[in-house]
Amino acid sequence: MHATRNADARRRARNPVVASVFLPGAGQLLQKRWAAGLLIMGGFGACFLVFIAHVLLRIVRPYYELWDWSKPVPAFELRRMQAAIPFAGALLFYLLGLIDAFAATRRAGRAAQRPEDPAPLDRPE
Repeated sequence: MHATRNADARRRARNPVVASVFLPGAGQLLQKRWAAGLLIMGGFGACFLVFIAHVLLRIVRPYYELWDWSKPVPAFELRRMQAAIPFAGALLFYLLGLIDAFAATRRAGRAAQRPEDPAPLDRPE
């Protein structure tokens, strides 16, 4: 009886961390920590979208300019620092979400393992 209960508790405890691996902030939302989840999810999404937009614009724009025969062929140039800053931000939010979900899961596990406070002694008045 206790073995299945412990296995279920361990499985439930891993769920937020696994969710954060696939979508940053989802683990916090599973733990009903709405502000932290939305902050991590929004920060990751914004940084990731800026990174993708920057890289795609640098890759796609030269191909569209190839059809204009009056201009010389543009050289593909990706400014590394301009792409690295949003990528580093997205990576930071990703790692922050994983670490936070893991730490909150451990705190919840420790709180569940603590023995409950004994009932106060009844004192006659």
